[in-house]
Amino acid sequence: RGRGRGRGRSLSPAKPKAAIPAPKPSPSSGPKRAPWGELPPSDLSAALGGKTLTQMLESAERWEEQLAAALAVVGAEASGKMRIKTKRADEAAAAVSLLRRVLSATYSHVLQADVALGRANAVDERLWRLFYRSIDSYKQRVQAIREKSAAGGDDADGAKRALAALQPEFVKELQKTRRFITELLRRLLASQHLVSTQLVHAAHSVAFGSGGAAPLVATTLDSAHRLCLYLGDLARYRALLSRPSDASAIRDFGEAFALYRHALQLFPDSGRARNQLALLSTYCGDRLSAVALFAQATSAARP
Repeated sequence: RGRGRGRGRSLSPAKPKAAIPAPKPSPSSGPKRAPWGELPPSDLSAALGGKTLTQMLESAERWEEQLAAALAVVGAEASGKMRIKTKRADEAAAAVSLLRRVLSATYSHVLQADVALGRANAVDERLWRLFYRSIDSYKQRVQAIREKSAAGGDDADGAKRALAALQPEFVKELQKTRRFITELLRRLLASQHLVSTQLVHAAHSVAFGSGGAAPLVATTLDSAHRLCLYLGDLARYRALLSRPSDASAIRDFGEAFALYRHALQLFPDSGRARNQLALLSTYCGDRLSAVALFAQATSAARP
């Protein structure tokens, strides 16, 4: 019986096996896309042309994210996480340079075209942060080298040579930033015809003395005083960088003092201007003035 069960049953032909699809090329086999994505045009008129001020600020937010991604690659190379300098690191450095140039031009244009919009979006502060990223990187490198030199040992002489090589680069960065902010400050004050101390004092009597009758002038003075504070910070960094080997010696903070005082003249309610003056007083050993200025800073109308 077992043999009879299979009689008369037709055998179906074997189904052909499905063809195995060719493997897709691995994404890593082609050129990798840069983590910062597509960059804006290097031509500023092409990057900003045809955009409203609001659209410029929206583009700036995207460019800030791209800058952060490019800086991460540059930082990895500088910290030694990349064993050798790669092509990607060079591309990142170029991207950082381009994005900083486009962003600084964008923020400068917005602040001059509509100071109220610029202040509402903290454009002056965003501009300073843009510059400060590079400045802070130099400050950290200088501090690390100085600590290494102070520790003595076999590397002390090498640290001194490294500091001597780094200082001119840092000074150049400070000077470049100073020129940019100084010119922006000049244009901003000129836009409201505030080209002399007498006109600034007259503007105060209108903008602040009569219940804010001229809000645009008040906003201009607010942004101008912030730019002046940034210039004071740059002068302070320059003085600290060129300090003598004797840690107790008094450095020349005259320029920084003058700029912080000018910021206070532009915006008398500024607590930060008083705070920076107090900071300089501590550097110079004038503790009494420092305490008084710190107290004024905390009780100012704009701390």
